[in-house]
Amino acid sequence: DTITKGLRPVLIPIYEDGEKSLFADKFAGTPYMAPGDEWPKCQCGGNMEFFFQCNLSKLPAKFKKRTGPGLLQLFLCPELCGYSSEERYYQARIVDKVSKSVKKSDIKIPPMNDCAANATPKTIVRWREALETFQYEDTSKVTDEDLPDELVDEDFMRPYSSEKMFGWPDWCQGAEYPPCPQCKNEMTNLVFQLTGGAFDGYILGDCGTGMLLQCEEHKNELGFVWACC
Repeated sequence: DTITKGLRPVLIPIYEDGEKSLFADKFAGTPYMAPGDEWPKCQCGGNMEFFFQCNLSKLPAKFKKRTGPGLLQLFLCPELCGYSSEERYYQARIVDKVSKSVKKSDIKIPPMNDCAANATPKTIVRWREALETFQYEDTSKVTDEDLPDELVDEDFMRPYSSEKMFGWPDWCQGAEYPPCPQCKNEMTNLVFQLTGGAFDGYILGDCGTGMLLQCEEHKNELGFVWACC
């Protein structure tokens, strides 16, 4: 039901500088962490950086139905020590239970030098809903009868290239849907796209784009892939 003639709904973040709440939708800043949680570490031994947080429970119903409830978070190693979803250079998770008694001062962020960690925190004040078409690499995901005439032009096939939730991936190179660790099917549900545009000049790899994808059946399974342009 997310494909109507080759189009998908997408959420574009409207954000402003500053960090309003530990529990808010945000880029950078301080993530919510439960008492006893350890800061995520990369397979290289370094500290990961916090990039994104979203309260899925507050999204419009049709989007929340796709992901399930909880607090979505994404951490990445600043060195991007991997490419595939099987490598532990990222941590993507949905926190099921959130304690409102936790304060920002309770969260201890380890020292970091990368410019993403030093970016001005941005609070997402609202999400703008839109429709977008798929990229040419994803034509195999859409049947011929789903294609309106205006979408047969490869140059027209371009999803939003900024930070966003849902919609179609804006692949830098070829489409790359990682397998679900449980069912081995492709994780085709795009949950979040990361480009670095919200991080004060931070560049993901070599002007790259990252995709956080989710299994349609096993919603607790998340995979992150990225490629340079």
